[in-house]
Amino acid sequence: AIKKELRNLWIWSMGFKSMGFCFLSREWSTDEAHIVKWLGAIKKDNLPCQIVLYPEGTRYTDAKKPNSDEYARRMGYRPYENELLFPRTKGLVLLYREAREYIPCVLDMTVVYTKNDEILKGSLLGTKALWAVLMGNIIAPGLTDVHIHIHRHPIDQIPDESEKLTRWCMDVWDDKDKLLSHLKQTGSFPGSPIPVDEAHIRRTTIISAGLLTVVAVYGSWMFLIYTKFMFGYTVMCMVAGQMMLVKDDPEF
Repeated sequence: AIKKELRNLWIWSMGFKSMGFCFLSREWSTDEAHIVKWLGAIKKDNLPCQIVLYPEGTRYTDAKKPNSDEYARRMGYRPYENELLFPRTKGLVLLYREAREYIPCVLDMTVVYTKNDEILKGSLLGTKALWAVLMGNIIAPGLTDVHIHIHRHPIDQIPDESEKLTRWCMDVWDDKDKLLSHLKQTGSFPGSPIPVDEAHIRRTTIISAGLLTVVAVYGSWMFLIYTKFMFGYTVMCMVAGQMMLVKDDPEF
């Protein structure tokens, strides 16, 4: 899913649309029906997919943290001690309701960036770090380590009632808060760390950059086809209109 505003980028938007991305306006009154329709198309064609969901709904910034904590208090929950925003569960409940039989599991991922064992806030990373990684730098400037914790939840172990599912999501975020505290105290997530193959990361980075290039090229191709069709359609309308004017032109 991506922001609806990206539709204005014609070349990119055509590439995203042809690859099955879901455009969202962040207005639940319109997004709900659109998501249901999008999921229906995926299930109808039995398309393989991975649905990535960010329940927090936005990037973390220091300015957003107080508002999120205040909202959590109003909802009857305690604020998180670490760099977490209160999760919104409407999208999760909808996805679970509409695609439960299609999704085998939920992978809960917690990602933390550090510089010399000091946790870097998302607000300090910005787009420069992402751009550096996309350009082929395995470790972006200002970063020394990336910690990733993955917890697999089989779909049959997740409650199916809306209220219980919301509570389950809150419990997951409580666990995330504990994971971040553990990382601050020990320098790593609990459990045995798995070494990372830098060559594999480099290959993955190149493949990701290649996929973005494919999206751009394919979108450009679709854009050219669209403009060619629209140009031909416009010319046909102009010719047809001129013929009608000539045919209906009264004699003086």
